Amino acid sequence: MLGRFKLANLDIMCTLADTDRSRGAFGTSFNSNVAEYVGMIADKKPGLFILEIGAGTGGTTYHILERLRNEDGTSKAKRYFFTDISPGFLANAVDRFSKDASIMEFGTLNIEDNPTDQGFQPESFDLIVCANVLHATKSISETLANCYSVLKPGGKLVLSEVTIKRIFCGFIMGTLPGW
Repeated sequence: MLGRFKLANLDIMCTLADTDRSRGAFGTSFNSNVAEYVGMIADKKPGLFILEIGAGTGGTTYHILERLRNEDGTSKAKRYFFTDISPGFLANAVDRFSKDASIMEFGTLNIEDNPTDQGFQPESFDLIVCANVLHATKSISETLANCYSVLKPGGKLVLSEVTIKRIFCGFIMGTLPGW
């Protein structure tokens, strides 16, 4: 289910996983939905500066980068910043997304903390992608405020979260800190 919500000055696109039509443990189809939405924005406004928060293994990233690719191999994005709270994912991501090296940047970001204290410039991104990551933060209001701080005026926050409880999610992920 796709939904649109207004929060302060944010136009938020949410993909809500609440049906059995989802594929994979955390929703491969949602990655495709997120990618299509990002692509529709980029079709209208090429040259986007995109930040992906909690990119992890790059499942969503892959779909987005494929959707952003022009026929000549260039990207509709000017810059794509792949971040995760853990630096452990970054080396694999550099290799995995080498095809898009000209637009890619990689770094750590803990969105629970002020991004400007972590080297990010205020109001520097046109679009922020958060796929199955914000639910794990301590304070959603502080987290959204931190997202908003690096989003340009009129920018978009693309938020995709699983909203249905599945026993295997808690069983597998429940032992991890912050879950």
